[in-house]
Amino acid sequence: MKDSGGKREDGCAEEQGCTTTAQGPGSAAGRWSFVLSVLAVVVSSVFAFGLSGNISGVNSHLSAEAETVQALEKKIAGLEQLVRKDDAAKLVRDELNNAVLADVLHRLEGLVQRVDDPALVQKINDAAALLREVQGAAAPDGSLDG
Repeated sequence: MKDSGGKREDGCAEEQGCTTTAQGPGSAAGRWSFVLSVLAVVVSSVFAFGLSGNISGVNSHLSAEAETVQALEKKIAGLEQLVRKDDAAKLVRDELNNAVLADVLHRLEGLVQRVDDPALVQKINDAAALLREVQGAAAPDGSLDG
C-alpha cells in the first residue's frame, strides 16, 4: 500500500529500491506458521496425555501382576512346607518301622537260643530271614537299625 508521497506503509519509497519482504502479522505466511505451531502444541499435548494414560495403565497392570506373584509365592511356600512335613512324616514312619523290625529280630534271636526243638528253630530262622528282607526293603540304603 502506498500513501500519497509514493511511499509504502513500511516507510520505503519505491524509487529507493527497497526489496524487503517483511510480512506482518496479518500475512498468509504468518497465519500458517501460527496455525502450525498451535497444531504442534495440540498434537504434543494429545500425545503426552495418551502416553501418560498408557504409563499409568501399565503401572496399574504391573502392580496387579506383582500382587499375583506375591500370592503365588505364598502358596508355593505353603506347599513346600507341606512337602517337607510329608517327607518328615515319611522318614519318621520309616524309622519307626525299622526300629520295630529290629526289635522283633532281636527277640527272635533270643527265642532261638531258648528253644530246643530243631524244627521250631528252623521256622524261627525262616521268619527272621523274612523280617530281614522286609527290613531291607523298608530301608533303601540297606542299613539296619538296632
